Amino acid sequence: MNLPSSHRNLQRLLLGNAQDVAIDGSGRVLIAPELRDVADIVKEVVLVGMGSHFELWDAEKFAKQQEADIEAIDLSTLDNFIL
Repeated sequence: MNLPSSHRNLQRLLLGNAQDVAIDGSGRVLIAPELRDVADIVKEVVLVGMGSHFELWDAEKFAKQQEADIEAIDLSTLDNFIL
């Protein structure tokens, strides 16, 4: 894949800091403290399916982002919108 250098730098930053995670005896995914810090995850999280991947959000930040997303939607541009 030929990406512009600016994209390669972002890809390196994100993927280069990826970590394997463990699943505990109760089936919970354990997230490293440094990843929780970067994502500002305090206690409750939301796992959001995004088609081919998922996102993990701090629950309060996700609720605020949803509110902002809803306010920003221009329904007149969604005539041919398909998921």
